[in-house]
Amino acid sequence: MFELEFFISLLISAVIVYFIRKKLAARKKVKEDFEPLRQKDIKKRLKKEKRLK
Repeated sequence: MFELEFFISLLISAVIVYFIRKKLAARKKVKEDFEPLRQKDIKKRLKKEKRLK
């Protein structure tokens, strides 16, 4: 009986972690997509893009 409860709680925890990670990844993507306003941010983004190419 305890095995079943353990697996159910493990499954629920995995689902919760999955959705939290999905939400954080979406927030990170939105944060990266904004247009930088400061010159420092613009330079940092250009440097990052050069490294990725």
